[in-house]
Amino acid sequence: MNLHFLIIVSILALRSNAGGGYAANCNNISLVDTNGHTGLRAQCASTTGTDPQCSILDLNACYTYDNHDITPHEQGNFNNRCRLPTVHLDGTTIRSYCGTKFPKHVDTNELVVNDNGTLKCFETVAITPPDCASQPQLGRGSRRLPPITAILFLSIAFILGIRM
Repeated sequence: MNLHFLIIVSILALRSNAGGGYAANCNNISLVDTNGHTGLRAQCASTTGTDPQCSILDLNACYTYDNHDITPHEQGNFNNRCRLPTVHLDGTTIRSYCGTKFPKHVDTNELVVNDNGTLKCFETVAITPPDCASQPQLGRGSRRLPPITAILFLSIAFILGIRM
């Protein structure tokens, strides 16, 4: 009897979308370019036990940049200020300069859910294109420096290297 209860609770937990938490049942999480928008891609388990399904969620449907911060907002047009070359993924946390000197960040795991094998935020369900898994990821989770910061960093390293 206890085993049946645990199975039912586990299934309900997989289907629940309150509070996010997709990372517990998804892997191969990365960012991809979806027609100029930042997309969150993952392969997620479904409640039916079939093979994990790949889906891509357009982050414009989930976040906005407002008052110098990235915040959850339905149809928030995230890419209006946070453009692709400066958006990176660190685990489940998006980091972006969003047109500022200092990086902004938000943990996607707090909003995005696994809805029976497909990513979802608010009422927006991710797409599941046939070439989902083969689309190239952006940044591989690395943190790229904006060009002026990189030049400044290299200049300081060069000057310190000469004085040693």
